[in-house]
Amino acid sequence: MMEKILLGSSYLAQAIVMATIAFAVISTIYYLRYNKKIICQPGWIIKYIFLVYIATVGMVTRVLDITSWSYGGFTAWNIVPFVNESWKLMLLNTLMFLPMGLFVPIFIKKIKWNYGKAIIAGALISLMIEFVQVVFAGRIGDIDDIIFNTLGFLIGYILENLLQKILLKKQLGFGTEALVLVMINGFLSIPFYEKTVSIGDMILDSLSLNSWSGNSGYILSYNGIHYTMIPCIILAVISWAIAHRHPKDYGAKTAKIISIFMIVCFIGNFIQILSQDSIIPMLATSIVCAVISRKTIRY
Repeated sequence: MMEKILLGSSYLAQAIVMATIAFAVISTIYYLRYNKKIICQPGWIIKYIFLVYIATVGMVTRVLDITSWSYGGFTAWNIVPFVNESWKLMLLNTLMFLPMGLFVPIFIKKIKWNYGKAIIAGALISLMIEFVQVVFAGRIGDIDDIIFNTLGFLIGYILENLLQKILLKKQLGFGTEALVLVMINGFLSIPFYEKTVSIGDMILDSLSLNSWSGNSGYILSYNGIHYTMIPCIILAVISWAIAHRHPKDYGAKTAKIISIFMIVCFIGNFIQILSQDSIIPMLATSIVCAVISRKTIRY
């Protein structure tokens, strides 16, 4: 199970790198054409997350792994549903397409969406992925994948409708996106594998960069400066600044509190590395977070 989690995390790390490059290119083209910055418009963080998601799906299904492509013609298709199908695989296929049902109706607004169109869209997108897998990746096409991917798309579309109704009365804006950004930051920085390796570490590894200054060659050492913390601190500061500038937006106050907590924790982590003492940084972190969070809530 852990091997699959690590493999999925590795795909996600590569997808984040690919999506970041794609987002930078798209932002540059958009700026040159319209003289506007994408990141200065509400919703930019959602667009970036969508790119990360698309890249992740592409890596998992090997659609974007062009290095493994080889034209093998039309291999066999399994057109009989529910034959020797694992419930875990059904669940994974459903969950994989759930975000697709959330994002696609948000970005394609020209279509008057309903349940029927959501089912058709989910089936067509899944069919295209299966086609590429069969022709270029040498995999067997499976009707079960299309069925459960479509189910995931439909569930995502239903959730998107519910979220639209819930958030319709909320004042959304950059402050809300600051909350999303700080949550992404936590996702990248919190260690999950043996409490030592985070997604941020795996991103650096995918770029052939050391995550710790103590690393040398193929030797993994958790000593020295933790390089992953540097961009995480920058993201936390950016999140706080955005939330501070747009305090009336939904989620802005929460974003400020979490950002401050993360900044202090990161600084405490550096102090702990330098002092080799875990008690003092922990106490200092707790006191500073309590004081600053109280002032943030008050103001």
